[in-house]
Amino acid sequence: MSHSFENLKALYPAIDWAIRCASATPMLHAPADDPETLRSILSDGALLPKEEETLGPPAPADYRKPAVYFFVGRPFPRAVGSVIFMLTGDDSSTLEGWGTPFDSGRVLGNNTKLPWHSYVNSTPCYMRWHEAVFAQCREYLSFVLTAYFAAAADYWDGVPSNAIDGYLFNDPRDWWDWTFEVRIETPVGIDTMVLFVDHDARHLIEEMSLRGGIWIDTDQLYVVDAPSVRAMEAARASGVSGSLHVKGADA
Repeated sequence: MSHSFENLKALYPAIDWAIRCASATPMLHAPADDPETLRSILSDGALLPKEEETLGPPAPADYRKPAVYFFVGRPFPRAVGSVIFMLTGDDSSTLEGWGTPFDSGRVLGNNTKLPWHSYVNSTPCYMRWHEAVFAQCREYLSFVLTAYFAAAADYWDGVPSNAIDGYLFNDPRDWWDWTFEVRIETPVGIDTMVLFVDHDARHLIEEMSLRGGIWIDTDQLYVVDAPSVRAMEAARASGVSGSLHVKGADA
């Protein structure tokens, strides 16, 4: 059975822990890890939608529309950069875009264990069948959690307990196939986000602030040794507890 929004909604009404997990889990974005990218984002005051360059030749033109890519759920199992942008559920109510219960680049690049090949027109059809508008994404995630996981901690630390579209996963490294991806098609203002940054990124932010180019509230900034690891810990703590834990240390 396809794990589309409508199918899961009909068969797996979300249970309490799944609703809390889906509602509390923040969205995370990892930009390209270089000073010029960060400098550009800070100058713009926002994450601007950009064309995804890693989808590969199979991706049709309508999936190359500019977007800002976030994970709502289990992202980057290892360190990926010096800056991570975190967007909480309360800050994301006015944005527009789409979401899928898997990494779109893996599906469109034919690098997945999900049964996309069983669909007519293969990957484009599989993508469209499993998309939800941005406003439905957290509800969609709650259905996925209810259908395939026994508890919130299992989603973050293990593998699905039930087969997804007929495939039973047993390797945590396949997390790409059950993470929840959101593609936002509108600019996402820095003032709506929390930033996890390393010390070099902090120095760049301070330098640009002194020059009058940007203003970031200190309450938005967390300076840590491993931004992606700490942001992941915070996201996990939020999802498992069912309430937002920005720092992650109190989970």
